[in-house]
Amino acid sequence: MEIRFSQYWIDRASPQTLVDKVAHIANNIYGDAGFDFTSVRGPSVRFTLRRNHNEVIRALLTLDPDATVRTARAVYEGLEDFVRQCEARTNAPLAGAKMQRGKS
Repeated sequence: MEIRFSQYWIDRASPQTLVDKVAHIANNIYGDAGFDFTSVRGPSVRFTLRRNHNEVIRALLTLDPDATVRTARAVYEGLEDFVRQCEARTNAPLAGAKMQRGKS
């Protein structure tokens, strides 16, 4: 997973401070065993979570609502996009829900 912080944080924090913020949020949610730092390049921090990442993404985007988060399955362009995509997933019909019973 990767978070690219917005210009607000780029102007105010060192790369190490950004890593520390990600680690602090992940560790508060999961404890020390839930987060592995991978790399930092400018405003982008790459890391691995070993558990459900939605809580961490929501916390990071609450800290920086204009940040971009990339996961293996999705790209979230800020907090509003994350919330919209989460709502769309939870409101989506289940696969096969339209199948009619009793018909071959």
